[in-house]
Amino acid sequence: MVIEPSFLTSLPAEIRNEIYGWLFKRNDPIIYIGHGGACELDFVRSISDDDEETLQYTEAELVVLSQPSHDIGPASAMLRTCLQIYREAVGILYSANVCLISSSLTHHNTDMDQFTIAEKFLDGLGSQLYLIKYITIDISPLCHPDCEVDLSAQQRIDILPLLRLKWFYPSVDIRLIHTGRRIDPRVHWWDEDSTRIISAQVLDDLAKAIGMEDRFSLKTFARFERLIENVLMSRELDFGSITYGSTCHQMYSNPDRGIVIPFTIVHTLAGH
Repeated sequence: MVIEPSFLTSLPAEIRNEIYGWLFKRNDPIIYIGHGGACELDFVRSISDDDEETLQYTEAELVVLSQPSHDIGPASAMLRTCLQIYREAVGILYSANVCLISSSLTHHNTDMDQFTIAEKFLDGLGSQLYLIKYITIDISPLCHPDCEVDLSAQQRIDILPLLRLKWFYPSVDIRLIHTGRRIDPRVHWWDEDSTRIISAQVLDDLAKAIGMEDRFSLKTFARFERLIENVLMSRELDFGSITYGSTCHQMYSNPDRGIVIPFTIVHTLAGH
């Protein structure tokens, strides 16, 4: 059986690159919220006339919410047609676009899941990681501190996944921003506008001090996943704690949570 070459691969390289640009290059950032995140809708509480809790999404909203979160759509299928096209097109896909890591607006997000999503995204790139120079992480979508889904997460966020990003992917510039994207108000009983905005600049400065400047000597444990359970920060970014595995040290021992080392953040007059 003779397999004829694709018409696309027979074109000059300059024309092929133009076609790849039309298919994969976007003027706006490509929003990535994780595999399948846009299709898995959380249960949104709403009381109907018969006092039963029901989903309150219209058919039009469901169509929008089911769209691929990477915003490439059917064009991504071309990457699976042959190895030559993949090698030629993937460079444009990753290097010519701005990747915005965010989270679903129809899910609860009590603990800044964007950092974990970003970690899985970069890990999944494999040998193509060198094509990514920087990523932006949108920290806007976050549950209200009084969210009932996870009462233990009311006043803190875990920045350990963010620290791992800086430790394990030093070639990638990690940028924190606010886009104004907010969790759908129907996920909660209250208005999402009342959610306190966490300063992206201050959070980034803290991650650099704790992670890159290694103020607490955490890099020693970075290679071993279970030695550090979490690095929690208050939403006001004025205090936090580091929870180690129970075998690391005996001070501040907590049999349920491991070893907890609290710390306080002192802000300068410049604000961070």
